[in-house]
Amino acid sequence: MFSNRNVLRFIFISKSDIWLVRVLVHNGLAIYGTWLYLATLLNLTVWISQIYNRNPQSVTDVSTAALSLVLIAIFVYFICENFIFYSSMAYTFLPWFVLIFALSGIVSKNSKRTDIPDRNKSFALALLIICCILFCVRVILFVIRYIKRKIPTIQDP
Repeated sequence: MFSNRNVLRFIFISKSDIWLVRVLVHNGLAIYGTWLYLATLLNLTVWISQIYNRNPQSVTDVSTAALSLVLIAIFVYFICENFIFYSSMAYTFLPWFVLIFALSGIVSKNSKRTDIPDRNKSFALALLIICCILFCVRVILFVIRYIKRKIPTIQDP
């Protein structure tokens, strides 16, 4: 009924399934969640600015609040990813690329505009720098844990 060939085939398929889930499903859901969070903050900012009839000061304050929520989310995600759920999220890297891509777009689009206060320009640039630094720390922690075998590998899924 069970031969060595079937057992080996099952082990190979289950390991490849685990890797496909890690790479495609986990990273795909993480990309979707990151974009969803950023889009929610953008829509919330537009909605609140509409309530205050696009008063420039209120738009600036709401934008600063949205950037503050992005900062909080970056630190919460970094802590959860690297210290609380590090074995489950070991191979999830793409949310960092989404954040870097989105923050780069904010910085590049708004850097030459004169109607946007320097406070939000500087805050967005600081968020981009923080995000790049935390991503580098994330990669270093991943390499250290991979070498010390503290995360799941192909031999031990």
